[in-house]
Amino acid sequence: MFYIKDFRECSVRHRKSENEDKCLHVLVDPAPTAPQRMSIQCVVDGVSKANGKLAAELAVRSFYNGLLPLLGSLYDLAEAEEEYLDYYIRRTLCQAVMEADSMLRKNRCAATLSCAVVFRDRLFVCNVGDSPVYLIDFKQGVLTGLYENHNAAGYAVREGLLSREEALSSPLKNKLVLALGRTTPLREEEIFTDHVTLSQDCVLLLGSDGALSVFGEDILREIVCGNADHMAGLCQRILDEVENSSSTDNFTIMATRIQLS
Repeated sequence: MFYIKDFRECSVRHRKSENEDKCLHVLVDPAPTAPQRMSIQCVVDGVSKANGKLAAELAVRSFYNGLLPLLGSLYDLAEAEEEYLDYYIRRTLCQAVMEADSMLRKNRCAATLSCAVVFRDRLFVCNVGDSPVYLIDFKQGVLTGLYENHNAAGYAVREGLLSREEALSSPLKNKLVLALGRTTPLREEEIFTDHVTLSQDCVLLLGSDGALSVFGEDILREIVCGNADHMAGLCQRILDEVENSSSTDNFTIMATRIQLS
């Protein structure tokens, strides 16, 4: 079983007129005798040109409603085989994302969404858009990106047209290719999903692109490994780095120290 040793959420307007980011954090620990607990974290980044503030609010609400079947299944999933567990959580996450997509499309607004679910000794992730998810084994100095970048720069990197370093400053990073609320319904196969086994002691980071896509992964790994004992200090250190950049976007981050018992 896992437990959360430290957690910090930070969301600031930064240099924009209003904050169009929203966070969701749910920790389900039904009872002392419960066989398992579950942690769900989500970051939604509203698209400014498509009523971003409303989009973020609607997406978080709709996504949470779509997760209710998962939250009610803890006892059934506690002893489930890994293959079924992986299938059920992935499918539920995708259904919740598509519900949020439908809600935003009806209201003619758009947003990106990234989510991480911790259950047993496993981490499940999904994303649509360009809000990063990272898992860091800080004792080994290993940072793993668990998301797919759905902006034009991300596609260019995957096609070998840009390096990761070039993508950081490319104007293509401001052009979203995939988001919630577009004119055509989101298909399940378009949603990025993945799952990994957690290390004994690690840090989970979710953030908007204005927090975690401003500088390279080598710098981020160095910051996390140097501040893994204090999540508030880690968030502040990342915010300081962003403040020293030319970024004008909202800054939102969720930092969690996770240990396995």
